[in-house]
Amino acid sequence: MKGTKSTTATTTDGITPPSVVVYCRVSTSDQDCSLQLNELRSYAQRRGWTIAEEYIDVGISGAKASRPALDRLMADASQHRF
Repeated sequence: MKGTKSTTATTTDGITPPSVVVYCRVSTSDQDCSLQLNELRSYAQRRGWTIAEEYIDVGISGAKASRPALDRLMADASQHRF
């Protein structure tokens, strides 16, 4: 699941803040990522960072080597998409 992309802003000194991505995972499908996402969004906002994408794995154990959203994040990073 992907989130929405944010617009890029500049600071008062004309510097464009970094664009970041966030990754959230919960182990079971009855768990909710909203608390993690809210914390990550708040952290980014306090620093003036733009969230380019949200990568979310629901019902995926951390012990698994392959996690769909994390795999997509890593592929996007290697292609310099953010």
